[in-house]
Amino acid sequence: MTEGGRGFETRGGRSLRIAGKDHPLEELPALCAEKLAAAGLPEWEAALYRFILDWIDEEDTIAQRSSGTTGTPKDLLLSKSSMAASARNTCEFFSLRPGDTALLCLPVDYIAGKMMVARAFIGGLDLVAVDPSGSPAIPEGRTDFCAMVPLQVANTLSAGNALDRVRTLIIGGAEISPELEAAMKKRRGAVWATYGMAETCSMVALRRIDGPKAELAFTAMRGVSLSLDDRGCLAIDADYLANRVQTNDVVEMQGRASFRWLGRHDNLINSGGVKIAPEEIEALVARAVGKPCAIVGLPDTLLGTRAVAVFEEGPGVPDRESIAALLEGSVPKQAVPREVLVVERFPRNASFKVDRLKLAGELLTRRGSFEFGNRPS
Repeated sequence: MTEGGRGFETRGGRSLRIAGKDHPLEELPALCAEKLAAAGLPEWEAALYRFILDWIDEEDTIAQRSSGTTGTPKDLLLSKSSMAASARNTCEFFSLRPGDTALLCLPVDYIAGKMMVARAFIGGLDLVAVDPSGSPAIPEGRTDFCAMVPLQVANTLSAGNALDRVRTLIIGGAEISPELEAAMKKRRGAVWATYGMAETCSMVALRRIDGPKAELAFTAMRGVSLSLDDRGCLAIDADYLANRVQTNDVVEMQGRASFRWLGRHDNLINSGGVKIAPEEIEALVARAVGKPCAIVGLPDTLLGTRAVAVFEEGPGVPDRESIAALLEGSVPKQAVPREVLVVERFPRNASFKVDRLKLAGELLTRRGSFEFGNRPS
């Protein structure tokens, strides 16, 4: 069994451990075929065994759909050797050792799920796979390493203390809310926010968010170099990637290897010539008032577009003066929302993120008939 003629050793050991049992490389095709032929096999589990077959075949690449971080989502062919190098970086960074348990609770259709399997191959980890639902089952006993999206973390927290059994947790795939990040500061184990995408074979930068070691900036992993394009968007080079990856993420560099994520270039609000990253304002406001906030742009005769702060109805909605005071010194004066509006519920997309365009449309429609929760500036 080779990796496109270069030898499987370049990607990992001679076996894969699944749920405590070692499966030698030469036996994996038969194991996968047996599993895939079983009646009633859940699709999420079938996807795992199909990927194992893809990983050990003679091809040099793995097909993957991108998420859109670098533009319109597209079909990619990822180098197996690049994926292996990324997996090795992760195992070394977190000091993962052969036999450590790696909980796979993400769909293998996505790069994050595929990379958990690659890490098991590379590091000799014990892969434990569970249904990648919104509330994944955390096995009894200690889990050494686990990757989740924020929704899974929030649901698991609300259901009890199962996360206490996870030694190292990485969170990616979506923005982490201030409320969830605050909850992570009380965690016993290590928790890291990740930055990465399909084009980079998963994470290229990390930010610790638990306890007294919590950080505000992401730091590049070994072998990764960062730079900015003329829009202020992050560009990524890595010694295991063939080409530079240009993102649409607006960041603030803090040294050569560290950055603060501000938001998506697609979401920027141009208000009187000042570029406002709504995600940055939202995070600052939500942390201060303990209530989710959405910043959207609405038409303005003088400014072209003005930024407004929108909250869901209920207690704790601040007025514009309070928001201006808490943002003072953190953002340019022109970036302070011009007014505060209240709606019953935020419209959200399939990823549970606030749909800013839809929200702005609703605000404009309702503005035409009556004032709704408008607090004067």
